[in-house]
Amino acid sequence: MKAPVFLPACLLCAFLWTPNTQAGLTADNRYVTVNAALAPDTVRSGDTMQVLLTFHPAAGIHIAAEPPVSFSPDTAFPGALAGPISRTVDTASGSLVAAFPVREAIQVAVGTAPGIHYLRGTVVCFCCSDAEKWCTKFRQEVSVAFVVTR
Repeated sequence: MKAPVFLPACLLCAFLWTPNTQAGLTADNRYVTVNAALAPDTVRSGDTMQVLLTFHPAAGIHIAAEPPVSFSPDTAFPGALAGPISRTVDTASGSLVAAFPVREAIQVAVGTAPGIHYLRGTVVCFCCSDAEKWCTKFRQEVSVAFVVTR
């Protein structure tokens, strides 16, 4: 009777003690963090706003320009992407200039109810080591509040 309980407990322990070999895919990444903001953060139904993604790489890390940074809004967002992503690239190094935010236009759907809403989504980029010459895929979930007036 103890065997059916023992096996699931062992599997759970093995899962919890498995080292994370994909550090680039966690939000608590030690290589880069992303902050998100909206401009403007108060809009009317049907208006367009900019998602501003600011990257903060650790010393010795850069964000690769290719493949480009992407932002995917959650399916619950009342609206859609409204244009290509805008970014500043250092052509000499082929990396993103972290001092300038990456911008993505996004339109709030016509008929969106007035009130506080949230834009939740996923940012994906590749962060690379300058000294060790490796790159890893980085994914971070972001959430930003905005207000819809009339």
